[in-house]
Order: sequence, then C-alpha cells, then structure tokens
Amino acid sequence: LRGGPPPQDHEIEVLAAFLRRGPKSLVEWCKDGNLPEGWNLVLIADQFEELFRYEDYSGRQDAEAFVALLIESANDHSVPVHVVITMRSEYLRQCTLIEGLPEAINRGLYLAPRMTREECRQAIEGPAGVCGFSLEPALVNRLLNDLTDFAPWESGTTYDQSDRLGQRADQLPLMQHVLNLLWQIAQERHEGPVELKLADYEAVNGLAGALNRHADEIAATIPKEHADVIDVVFRSLVTGKTAMDAIRRPTAFGKLVALAGGRRESVEAVLDAFRAPGRNFIVPDTSEPLKDDTIVDISHESLIRQWRRLSQCVADEARSADVYQQLTASTTRFAEKRGGLLTGLDLANIAAWWRAESPAEPWAARYGGHFAEAKAFLEQSEAAEAERKKREDEAQRQLIAGQEAAARSKQLQRLAYGLVAMLILALCGAVATTFFYASARKASELADGRRVEAEKSAAAAAAARQQAE
Repeated sequence: LRGGPPPQDHEIEVLAAFLRRGPKSLVEWCKDGNLPEGWNLVLIADQFEELFRYEDYSGRQDAEAFVALLIESANDHSVPVHVVITMRSEYLRQCTLIEGLPEAINRGLYLAPRMTREECRQAIEGPAGVCGFSLEPALVNRLLNDLTDFAPWESGTTYDQSDRLGQRADQLPLMQHVLNLLWQIAQERHEGPVELKLADYEAVNGLAGALNRHADEIAATIPKEHADVIDVVFRSLVTGKTAMDAIRRPTAFGKLVALAGGRRESVEAVLDAFRAPGRNFIVPDTSEPLKDDTIVDISHESLIRQWRRLSQCVADEARSADVYQQLTASTTRFAEKRGGLLTGLDLANIAAWWRAESPAEPWAARYGGHFAEAKAFLEQSEAAEAERKKREDEAQRQLIAGQEAAARSKQLQRLAYGLVAMLILALCGAVATTFFYASARKASELADGRRVEAEKSAAAAAAARQQAE
C-alpha cells in the first residue's frame, strides 16, 4: 500500500496471525492506520474454488472463517474494502455449504461469457506483441480452428454435459500450454527474432495432443529406479471417480513420501521432473525446496483430463477406493455380527486386488482408515476359505476314493461273473464232448455188431449154396 520492498516472510506471518483473530480483524487492521486516507482496499480471491478443495486438510472451520472475514470486511461501510472473487461456475453449488456466501455472491454475480473467435485471437496475438515475438498467421488460424473443434457443442459425437464442460474448461489452459511449448522450441533454434511456427505446432501433436505428449516425454526422463513411483504420486494428487469429474487433491510432500512407502528420493525425483522450469505441471516450482510440510499440487485439472496416463490413474485410484471401502464395510458388518466372512468371488476379487495394489496404512487413511482391522479380516476370510476348500478337497478325495473302490468292486464282480460264465461254458462243453464220445462209441459198437451179423449172414448164405451144389 505504501510502496517500498515487498513484505518479508515474518511480516506476512504476523499479518496472517492477526487476520485469524476473527471476521472483523481486517476492518480493525485498516482502522489501525494501515489503510491511508482516501485509499480503497481491493481484495481479490482468485480461483476461489480452491477453498473447497483445501477443506480436506485445513478443515471446514478454516474455510468458514476465511469467508466470514471477506463478508464482514465487504459489509462494514466504515472502511472502503471491496472483495472480488473469481471462481469456476460449476462450483457455485458448493457455495451453499457456507452460511452467508450465496447471498454475498448474488449481490454482485457476473458470469463470464464464452470468448468469441476474435477475443481468442486477441488472447493469442496480444501477449506475443507485448513480449516481442510473433506467430505465423497460419498458426493463429489453425489454433482458432482447433479451439472450436476441440469442444464443439454442435457435433455428431455423443458427450454428456460434464464431458463438454470439462473440454470447454480445458481450451484456454491447453492453448497456453502449447504456446509456451512452441515458444521454448523457437527459443532453442536461435534463428534471430522468435517466431512460433505451424510446423512446430503439428510436430507436438497440436492442441489436443501436445500436453499428453509432453507429459509422457517428461515421465520418460525419470530414471528407472524412480519411475515406478510416478503413478503413486499422481494417484495421490487427484480424487474423483472419472477423469471428467476428478479434481486436484493438494498433499503435503511428507505424506506423498509416506504413500510411496518412504521412498523420499524417488518422490522428489518425480516432482522435480514435472515442476522444472518450462514444465510447471506441478506446483510449487523448483525455486521452492521440498519440505515435509510443502503442499504439492497439480497446476490445473486439464492435466487430469488430457494426460491419458493420469486419466488411467484416476480410474485405478477410484477402483481401489471402492474395493477398499467394500472391504471395510464387510469388516464392520462382521465385527457387529451382521455379516460373515468374505467368500467366493467377493473374496477372490478383493484378495487379488490386495496382492496387486499392496495398500498401506497411509493410503487407507484417505478412505476411512481401519487398515489393521481390514487386513486381519481379509486374512481371516482367506484362512477360513482355505480351510473350507481343504475340507471340500478332502471330501472330494474321499468321494473319488469311494467311487474308485466301488468301480473296482464292480469290475471284480464283472470279472468273477465272467469266470463263472466261462467255467459253466467249459463244463457244458466237457459234458457235451463226453456225450458226443459216448454216442459215437455206441454207434460204432452198433455198427460193428451189424457188420458181424452181416458177415455171419453172408457166410451162412455161402455155405447153403455149396450144399445145394
């Protein structure tokens, strides 16, 4: 207010402590001579939606106290304090959670309209003229066309409303990212005056693909011994069911280390790669050292929606959260004797997830805690299932053994029946053979008798003829 050097850290801390005294503290500060006569104080709370995200770690009371400070400062006409907040429109409904905030917003609401094509052109060319570089006219026209085509309301593609809103919200951040990337490429060419070119724009995959490609390239630069922590870090920095409804989750660096199993160097390597100059995917940038209480955040939700790897991280994290909460719910029901142990497909799916994800207590604390109880319940369910399967296997073995014994008994019976039948057949054959031989002998003896009688008759006839002669 009075000119001079910017305030020092200790001065900011003193002022912050003073402002925490109550909703009238800013008015008191102004009346104490800190606001010169004839001056107005304008407070600008940019990205006001951050208030609702920070509630996760700073508490609802801090959020309500901050809003009360703004409202009381604006309503007290004894000092010329004016408050301006900027906020994405989809967060308006969250404002109803804090008393007095909807009424204050209604008194001065201005909904920013969509930028026209000409306004987008000015947003592209204006900063270039101020900063002393140029853009190829073909690049400007291509950017304007791609901005229109990126999130069209009139198209044959099926989008739900949240998808469309997410795409609309990403247009300007993506344009900013790709222009910054093109400026870096042009700077590296050292060809005189900096000019952003259409060929470079196409080489980085344009508006829709530049951010995804750039993020993948950064991830590829991280050493292999740290690369497996990339997904752990980014999964810890988002919350939501899908990429379209996911939001940033600012997290202290020390907690990120705990979520990564204590691998401090790996987490630091990942963060430094994504917050290096010219990248700015993560805040704070590398000018601020990472301490345990340093709040780490994704710079913009567009990274969540446009980096395919991070979109997959959101889906994986949401699934893990659902499975863990299913496990803790079953654990509670079992403890309260309202349910039994996990069995069948439920147990198989949860156990497979546990082995694949290897959840730890710091991660579980984000989704209700009770890690030790859930782990013990799962182990008890697996042990009971293993015992049940053991009994089933033993019963199955006994059944199979009984069936095999019965089959062998039947086989022996069939064999015995076969032997008896063979003996009977053999005996019948022997009897038949004996009868045949006896009949043959009798027939032979009868034939011999007849032959003897015939010979006697022939001899008698011959003797009679001799006598007659």
